[in-house]
Amino acid sequence: MTHNRFWFLTIILLAGSSIFAQTEMSSFSATGSGLSTTMLTDYQASGINPANLGWNRDGRKFHLGIAEVSGSVFSQPFTRSDLFNFFKTDVDFTSYDKIEAVRKFSNARLILDVSAMSAGFAFQDEKIGGFAFQVRDRNLTNLKMNNLVADILWLGYNSDYFDQKVIDEVTGEVIAGISTDPMPITDLLKGTSFTQLWIREYSLSYGRSVFSSDNVKLYVGAGIKLLSGMGIVEITTKDDKLVAYSSLSPGFKFNYPQWTPSHKEGTSYSPVGHGMAFDLGMTIDLYDQVRIGMAVTDIGSLTWDGNVYEANYSATVNRIETGGIGTESIDKIFDAIAVKDDLFEWNGLTEKKTNLPSIWRVGANYSGIKKLTLGFDFMAPLQKLPGSYEQMVWGIGAHYNPYGRFVLTAGLGGGGNTGFRVPLGFGFEILPGWEAGLATRDIVTLFRDKDPYLSVALGFLRFGFGSYSPEEKMADQ
Repeated sequence: MTHNRFWFLTIILLAGSSIFAQTEMSSFSATGSGLSTTMLTDYQASGINPANLGWNRDGRKFHLGIAEVSGSVFSQPFTRSDLFNFFKTDVDFTSYDKIEAVRKFSNARLILDVSAMSAGFAFQDEKIGGFAFQVRDRNLTNLKMNNLVADILWLGYNSDYFDQKVIDEVTGEVIAGISTDPMPITDLLKGTSFTQLWIREYSLSYGRSVFSSDNVKLYVGAGIKLLSGMGIVEITTKDDKLVAYSSLSPGFKFNYPQWTPSHKEGTSYSPVGHGMAFDLGMTIDLYDQVRIGMAVTDIGSLTWDGNVYEANYSATVNRIETGGIGTESIDKIFDAIAVKDDLFEWNGLTEKKTNLPSIWRVGANYSGIKKLTLGFDFMAPLQKLPGSYEQMVWGIGAHYNPYGRFVLTAGLGGGGNTGFRVPLGFGFEILPGWEAGLATRDIVTLFRDKDPYLSVALGFLRFGFGSYSPEEKMADQ
């Protein structure tokens, strides 16, 4: 296995294998445009701005979507070449490779972000408003480690932190490392953070017009979500204090040495938490040319009651029994560094309640130019929690419809710790009422090696049918 591939797979495994797209979820219709808050409608408005269910984009009353997905990887440790070529030529993972990995991972950020909609359905009527139902998995993983943590993770007992080595009397090989001047765990992890949230949501949204005149139309909407928590991890330092807890589905197969009263048996990715959330949105249409939208999503909480652990923060790191990544398997390294009693000293809990990473959105667009819509979007996390970006995300862009049902989207974006990016996408109708699309959040990554942001949003099974209003039906006839 190449060392590039090993680095990539290592972090995927540490992160928990699957990942969450907050900016426009898996809606390929908006990726690349910066117009999510004001242009997405029908079931794609769920979780973004439910007020948009009150108006219709394509004149169809029913919309059905299956298997719309998006995913992205932002990497400061890996170059674009690393990410594109990690399946190529096999080479040994040498000591030099491990030292180089320490350098690359020190104070570097890795963000893994995926949203997968299993199914979505919407019914919209000009008089009674619009309803939407959706089933979606969302996951965001955010990792950053300081130099010392990277050194210990990759080098294990060969790290300079461990000034004494334990030698096997038979083989003469190093089997452990001991620090005679150990650091408190709060000091060792300062500047290091690892957060992950994976939830499955069942959402029902409603939006409608509440005011209409010749020049102004006002739409409001709300949504409710029933949530299944598949996993949460937070290991962060805040104001010289360490926060560390986890609740992971049995499918992750992390076996803590301590018993927990919330222990859950099994081998599948079954829920270990439950909760409820609400979305609120409002959209204003001015002169049928300017649309302004605002929404707050994920107002709620989750109660984790399966495999719940919280750390005791008084521990010191004084001994380790692993040679680090490239010497042993990931599960053994995790056991040696994060699970063993002498590091975090995990305590089992009956349950733990956490707030959801609520998001504030605002956007506007202008459609007064024939076949062209221009606009902007801003998305800001209201709390720094697992599943949220640490900074505001912004985007400006265009939605261009040169002919028929073919659409091009493009723009500029930034924030969210992922740097500047240039999104691009397109959508088209395969047959009347059958829509498909493909987009990326950063086309420039194909030409830039450093700090790549690989992403894709796609859907090929989106259908629309039925006439939205009697007037449109008569016009069609």
